[in-house]
Amino acid sequence: MKDITLSSRLAIFSRLCKGDEICEEMVALLTLPECTTSMYTQAELCKAVMNKFSPQQIDISKVVSVTSHGAPCMAGEKAGFVNLFAKEVGHTLIGFHCIIHEALCAKAGLKELQEVIQTVTKVVNYISAQALNKKQFQVLLNEVESVYKGLKMYNNVRWLS
Repeated sequence: MKDITLSSRLAIFSRLCKGDEICEEMVALLTLPECTTSMYTQAELCKAVMNKFSPQQIDISKVVSVTSHGAPCMAGEKAGFVNLFAKEVGHTLIGFHCIIHEALCAKAGLKELQEVIQTVTKVVNYISAQALNKKQFQVLLNEVESVYKGLKMYNNVRWLS
């Protein structure tokens, strides 16, 4: 992705289990070189990602999937980042195409559910807006022995162009 300074950035997130909860944490935000299409750059990128996991004590042997934007430099069969990273990890990885594009397509295709989505968004925002509401909701979840501990943040995804 490019930010407002037109610099290319790579956001590295990890989604992992801690006890019975699934957590998502930002590992790093790397500034990429101008050209990210050469094999040499992909190898450097792979090393940079590997170096960011180590201080976080993330066991890369447990990595099961990688999500990228699907460009040949990232998803290429031989020299793409995903393939190089899989070699470092030591086993096959499940590759996902950009989940943001999938969310946008799903959003566009679900016009008939728009009213339901708006209602759910209002309820989630109401619960999340005040600490008392949030605490009462957590008590409710505990009372009904829910496996969930709270609400996930809602992000409205939209096309920029």
